[in-house]
Amino acid sequence: MASRDPADELRAQIEHSAAGFGAALRPLAEAYLRAMDQASAELAAFARAVGEALTAPRGRAELPAFTCPRCGRTSHHPADLAHGYCGACHDFTGRPGG
Repeated sequence: MASRDPADELRAQIEHSAAGFGAALRPLAEAYLRAMDQASAELAAFARAVGEALTAPRGRAELPAFTCPRCGRTSHHPADLAHGYCGACHDFTGRPGG
């Protein structure tokens, strides 16, 4: 026996409850169900993005880098890029922020 999605079970309970309260609760239940659908779609999109990020090829070429204008060495460390620091020259040789 296949298990039901918890969101589908909650939806069925809300729809059943809304039917019992008549027209007074129906708009609120419908708004809640729309919000639940939107949240579910956003969560699915987030899960896809995380899955893609975890399975994407990894390599330094994909990361932001700082190349020292003085010696030409490249650093992929975020702090070096943010501050324009070259570890080989032991100096702030670049423009901060890339």
